[in-house]
Amino acid sequence: MCILMATTSHPDYDLILISNRDEFFARETGCTRWVDNDFVLCPTDDALVNHDGYTCGTWFGINRDGKLATVLNLKLLDQPAVVVGQHSLKSRGILPISYLSKRQSSFSNWDNFAKFNNQYPHLADTGSFNLFYGDCITGDYRIIDSLGNTFGVLNRDTKDDFMVLSNDVYQNGESQNTWGKVKLGKDGLRELVSASRNESERSLIANCFALASRCSVDTKQRNGSEITYSIDTTMNTIFTPPLKVPSSDDLGCSMPYGDYYGTRSQIVLLIRRGLNHVKCIERTLHSSDSDCNTYGASNPKATQEFDFTL
Repeated sequence: MCILMATTSHPDYDLILISNRDEFFARETGCTRWVDNDFVLCPTDDALVNHDGYTCGTWFGINRDGKLATVLNLKLLDQPAVVVGQHSLKSRGILPISYLSKRQSSFSNWDNFAKFNNQYPHLADTGSFNLFYGDCITGDYRIIDSLGNTFGVLNRDTKDDFMVLSNDVYQNGESQNTWGKVKLGKDGLRELVSASRNESERSLIANCFALASRCSVDTKQRNGSEITYSIDTTMNTIFTPPLKVPSSDDLGCSMPYGDYYGTRSQIVLLIRRGLNHVKCIERTLHSSDSDCNTYGASNPKATQEFDFTL
């Protein structure tokens, strides 16, 4: 289960964003790069090349106008099993691209479910999703989901400048049903900001990746030969180690690809307060089943780093 952590509370940064993508390692994926004529920075879901007229799909991206978007699957308790080969629903990965590819488009034209659907009239035909998106220059952010909800987050009129989103229905405040990984993420994010007020940017980045790599799976279990996937494991750890998925298992919100599932990439994005300077770093941990025991959070398979000004 993916996790997205973001805050606007740091005195030196307008936004700190930390993203873990939990996915099958064998799913074809491209590392973060500039696409759409050097306008959108994003990793690519290569299974969606030339899908519905878009050159790529993605789960995360930012464009040169300062628009930002991250999509996560939404896990619903009554969600039917994923059927291999079923393509009736449009890909969630088109949602960020549909927003980010629009040049000089005002966020006010997109800032709730109905307006987004006016711009991209396929939300009802898209797989269950949570979408965090907004305008980094104005500091306006929203979450919409496939249930039709709209939440204002990280804005001046909200009481909380910390946000953690996973594959559950978003809750403005914690409840008894809040997933363990969401609670861990919010606590960890508060600790990170409190401890990093006088640190260098490089130290802050290291601490962001350290938070993204916190694993609650039992150490002795992790040192075993193999850990089998269970939904309880993925709901209660920020970082998901490589998990063997039985062929008969249904993750409910991710199409099966190969044998191993877990945190396969991590992204940290920082926007300097008052400067609109962006630093974006992606670490790819795994890109195939064969490297599940070779690479990891402490020795990523690949790293991409980008610096630019909005």
